[in-house]
Amino acid sequence: MTFVSAPAIDLNLSLDHLKPEELDSLWIPLMQATEHAQKTVLFYEQQLDQGKPVTISSLARAKEYLQKAMEDERIFQREFELRRGWNRVWLGMDGKMHQHRECAGVGSQILSFLSGLDEDLVLQRVHEDACLECYPSVQQHPAHVAAEAERIALLECPGSRRKALSGGCSACGRQDVVSPKGRAKVHLRES
Repeated sequence: MTFVSAPAIDLNLSLDHLKPEELDSLWIPLMQATEHAQKTVLFYEQQLDQGKPVTISSLARAKEYLQKAMEDERIFQREFELRRGWNRVWLGMDGKMHQHRECAGVGSQILSFLSGLDEDLVLQRVHEDACLECYPSVQQHPAHVAAEAERIALLECPGSRRKALSGGCSACGRQDVVSPKGRAKVHLRES
Protein backbone atom coordinates (compact mmCIF):
# COMPACT_ATOMS: atom_id res chain seq x y z
CA MET A 1 0.00 0.00 0.00
CA THR A 2 1.49 3.36 -0.99
CA PHE A 3 0.95 6.66 0.72
CA VAL A 4 -0.31 9.78 -0.99
CA SER A 5 2.24 12.36 -0.07
CA ALA A 6 1.01 15.61 1.37
CA PRO A 7 2.37 18.75 -0.25
CA ALA A 8 5.51 20.24 1.25
CA ILE A 9 4.24 23.21 3.25
CA ASP A 10 6.17 25.27 5.75
CA LEU A 11 3.84 24.78 8.69
CA ASN A 12 5.72 27.34 10.77
CA LEU A 13 4.46 30.17 8.60
CA SER A 14 1.77 32.49 9.84
CA LEU A 15 -1.63 31.75 8.32
CA ASP A 16 -3.43 34.87 9.52
CA HIS A 17 -2.64 36.89 6.38
CA LEU A 18 -4.01 34.26 3.99
CA LYS A 19 -7.50 34.45 2.48
CA PRO A 20 -9.87 31.51 3.01
CA GLU A 21 -9.43 30.41 -0.61
CA GLU A 22 -5.62 30.36 -0.13
CA LEU A 23 -5.93 28.45 3.14
CA ASP A 24 -8.26 25.87 1.62
CA SER A 25 -6.03 25.41 -1.42
CA LEU A 26 -3.20 24.48 1.00
CA TRP A 27 -5.44 22.55 3.40
CA ILE A 28 -7.37 20.38 0.94
CA PRO A 29 -4.35 18.27 -0.09
CA LEU A 30 -3.65 17.71 3.62
CA MET A 31 -7.26 16.61 4.14
CA GLN A 32 -6.90 14.18 1.26
CA ALA A 33 -3.62 12.82 2.64
CA THR A 34 -5.20 12.35 6.08
CA GLU A 35 -8.21 10.57 4.57
CA HIS A 36 -5.93 8.28 2.56
CA ALA A 37 -3.84 7.50 5.65
CA GLN A 38 -6.99 6.68 7.65
CA LYS A 39 -8.14 4.28 4.95
CA THR A 40 -4.69 2.67 4.83
CA VAL A 41 -4.59 2.09 8.60
CA LEU A 42 -8.13 0.70 8.48
CA PHE A 43 -7.17 -1.62 5.61
CA TYR A 44 -4.16 -3.02 7.50
CA GLU A 45 -6.19 -3.47 10.69
CA GLN A 46 -8.92 -5.33 8.78
CA GLN A 47 -6.27 -7.54 7.19
CA LEU A 48 -4.91 -8.38 10.64
CA ASP A 49 -8.43 -9.07 12.00
CA GLN A 50 -9.04 -11.48 9.13
CA GLY A 51 -5.80 -13.32 9.86
CA LYS A 52 -4.15 -12.17 6.65
CA PRO A 53 -0.42 -11.47 6.63
CA VAL A 54 0.51 -7.87 7.37
CA THR A 55 3.89 -6.75 8.49
CA ILE A 56 3.82 -4.84 11.75
CA SER A 57 6.21 -2.30 10.22
CA SER A 58 3.67 -1.55 7.45
CA LEU A 59 0.93 -0.89 10.00
CA ALA A 60 3.29 1.14 12.17
CA ARG A 61 4.40 3.22 9.16
CA ALA A 62 0.76 3.83 8.20
CA LYS A 63 -0.12 4.93 11.75
CA GLU A 64 2.94 7.18 11.88
CA TYR A 65 1.98 8.76 8.57
CA LEU A 66 -1.60 9.25 9.79
CA GLN A 67 -0.37 10.94 12.97
CA LYS A 68 1.84 13.32 10.96
CA ALA A 69 -0.96 14.14 8.50
CA MET A 70 -3.36 14.87 11.37
CA GLU A 71 -0.80 17.12 13.09
CA ASP A 72 -0.25 19.07 9.87
CA GLU A 73 -3.97 19.45 9.38
CA ARG A 74 -4.53 20.69 12.98
CA ILE A 75 -2.72 23.93 12.15
CA PHE A 76 -5.32 24.73 9.51
CA GLN A 77 -8.16 23.54 11.71
CA ARG A 78 -6.99 25.91 14.44
CA GLU A 79 -6.93 28.84 11.98
CA PHE A 80 -10.42 27.86 10.76
CA GLU A 81 -11.69 27.89 14.36
CA LEU A 82 -9.94 31.20 15.20
CA ARG A 83 -11.78 32.81 12.29
CA ARG A 84 -15.04 31.12 13.34
CA GLY A 85 -14.98 29.27 10.03
CA TRP A 86 -15.79 30.55 6.56
CA ASN A 87 -18.23 29.66 3.84
CA ARG A 88 -17.34 26.73 1.66
CA VAL A 89 -18.85 25.31 -1.49
CA TRP A 90 -18.80 21.58 -2.12
CA LEU A 91 -18.98 20.02 -5.57
CA GLY A 92 -21.20 16.99 -5.18
CA MET A 93 -21.18 13.82 -7.24
CA ASP A 94 -24.44 15.13 -8.76
CA GLY A 95 -22.52 18.03 -10.35
CA LYS A 96 -24.32 20.55 -8.13
CA MET A 97 -22.72 23.14 -5.86
CA HIS A 98 -23.62 22.56 -2.21
CA GLN A 99 -23.25 24.66 0.91
CA HIS A 100 -23.07 21.62 3.19
CA ARG A 101 -20.95 18.51 2.82
CA GLU A 102 -23.80 16.37 4.13
CA CYS A 103 -25.98 17.44 1.19
CA ALA A 104 -23.11 17.08 -1.30
CA GLY A 105 -22.58 13.48 -0.22
CA VAL A 106 -19.71 11.07 -0.35
CA GLY A 107 -16.98 11.87 -2.84
CA SER A 108 -17.66 15.59 -2.72
CA GLN A 109 -14.83 18.09 -2.74
CA ILE A 110 -14.35 21.66 -1.56
CA LEU A 111 -14.01 24.22 -4.33
CA SER A 112 -11.29 26.39 -2.79
CA PHE A 113 -11.73 29.23 -5.32
CA LEU A 114 -15.17 29.85 -3.76
CA SER A 115 -14.02 29.56 -0.13
CA GLY A 116 -14.83 32.54 2.05
CA LEU A 117 -17.28 34.13 -0.39
CA ASP A 118 -20.70 35.17 0.87
CA GLU A 119 -23.79 33.49 -0.57
CA ASP A 120 -24.53 36.33 -2.99
CA LEU A 121 -21.07 36.10 -4.61
CA VAL A 122 -21.26 32.31 -4.77
CA LEU A 123 -24.64 32.50 -6.50
CA GLN A 124 -23.35 35.10 -8.97
CA ARG A 125 -20.72 32.59 -10.06
CA VAL A 126 -22.53 29.24 -9.89
CA HIS A 127 -26.26 30.00 -9.94
CA GLU A 128 -26.96 27.49 -12.74
CA ASP A 129 -25.41 24.66 -10.75
CA ALA A 130 -26.47 25.59 -7.22
CA CYS A 131 -28.32 23.00 -5.13
CA LEU A 132 -31.85 24.25 -4.48
CA GLU A 133 -31.85 22.76 -0.95
CA CYS A 134 -28.59 24.46 0.04
CA TYR A 135 -29.33 27.71 -1.80
CA PRO A 136 -33.13 28.14 -1.80
CA SER A 137 -32.79 31.83 -2.73
CA VAL A 138 -31.08 31.01 -6.03
CA GLN A 139 -34.32 31.20 -8.00
CA GLN A 140 -34.75 34.86 -6.98
CA HIS A 141 -31.08 35.76 -7.42
CA PRO A 142 -30.61 38.44 -10.14
CA ALA A 143 -27.95 36.39 -11.97
CA HIS A 144 -30.24 33.36 -12.10
CA VAL A 145 -33.29 35.42 -13.14
CA ALA A 146 -31.30 37.09 -15.95
CA ALA A 147 -29.89 33.76 -17.17
CA GLU A 148 -33.35 32.18 -17.09
CA ALA A 149 -34.84 35.10 -19.04
CA GLU A 150 -32.05 34.75 -21.61
CA ARG A 151 -32.67 31.00 -21.89
CA ILE A 152 -36.40 31.55 -22.40
CA ALA A 153 -35.72 34.30 -24.96
CA LEU A 154 -33.68 31.81 -26.99
CA LEU A 155 -36.63 29.42 -26.96
CA GLU A 156 -39.26 32.06 -27.68
CA CYS A 157 -40.44 32.58 -31.25
CA PRO A 158 -39.17 35.91 -32.66
CA GLY A 159 -42.73 36.72 -33.74
CA SER A 160 -43.99 36.72 -30.15
CA ARG A 161 -45.56 40.02 -29.00
CA ARG A 162 -45.55 41.37 -32.57
CA LYS A 163 -48.39 42.26 -34.90
CA ALA A 164 -49.70 39.16 -36.62
CA LEU A 165 -49.81 39.04 -40.40
CA SER A 166 -52.68 37.38 -42.27
CA GLY A 167 -54.08 35.98 -39.05
CA GLY A 168 -50.86 34.18 -38.02
CA CYS A 169 -47.52 34.83 -36.31
CA SER A 170 -45.26 36.93 -38.53
CA ALA A 171 -42.29 34.64 -37.86
CA CYS A 172 -43.70 31.11 -37.80
CA GLY A 173 -47.18 31.50 -39.25
CA ARG A 174 -48.97 29.78 -36.35
CA GLN A 175 -52.57 30.94 -36.17
CA ASP A 176 -53.41 29.50 -32.75
CA VAL A 177 -51.24 32.11 -30.99
CA VAL A 178 -52.92 35.27 -32.27
CA SER A 179 -54.76 37.38 -29.69
CA PRO A 180 -58.12 39.08 -30.38
CA LYS A 181 -56.15 42.34 -30.77
CA GLY A 182 -54.18 40.89 -33.68
CA ARG A 183 -50.85 40.38 -31.88
CA ALA A 184 -49.01 37.09 -31.53
CA LYS A 185 -48.98 35.80 -27.95
CA VAL A 186 -45.71 34.62 -26.44
CA HIS A 187 -44.97 31.15 -27.80
CA LEU A 188 -42.00 28.87 -28.33
CA ARG A 189 -40.06 28.39 -31.52
CA GLU A 190 -41.12 25.41 -33.52
CA SER A 191 -38.48 22.73 -33.67
